[in-house]
Amino acid sequence: MKCEICGQKININWGNSNVTLCQYHASDSEEQLKDINYKNNPQFTCESPISKGLFISIFVIEILLIIPWLPFAGLSAMAYDSGRVWPAIIMVGPFQAYPLLILISAIISSILYKKNNYSLATIWAISPILISFGTLALFDIISGILNGF
Repeated sequence: MKCEICGQKININWGNSNVTLCQYHASDSEEQLKDINYKNNPQFTCESPISKGLFISIFVIEILLIIPWLPFAGLSAMAYDSGRVWPAIIMVGPFQAYPLLILISAIISSILYKKNNYSLATIWAISPILISFGTLALFDIISGILNGF
């Protein structure tokens, strides 16, 4: 089933029994839909103009974050001074894998973006930052609680 306005594949008909609509176009009133010739009109698409810019800017920010990541990646290797122990690997591993995570998320999110799944593509695009820097923040909070700040 596809939205009659933009042609996006949908699983749920957000319109009524006369018209098949995606969630984005369901808020339009029926009078507006009757008055508009929307078949194959590029003006009526589900892609918001900000979605492509947001998608690209996320990757630009992630690439720029590699610059300050480099010295900290070298310093984080000192976590292995006592050998390759699991706590050090769990804590530092996601941070050191940041460039690899960017590459993986770029591939997956671009595939999702081409399939018009913009929200999931954006979530996948943000995931390297959340995984790499989020684990460091989480371990810092946990160690602060355990050590009494």
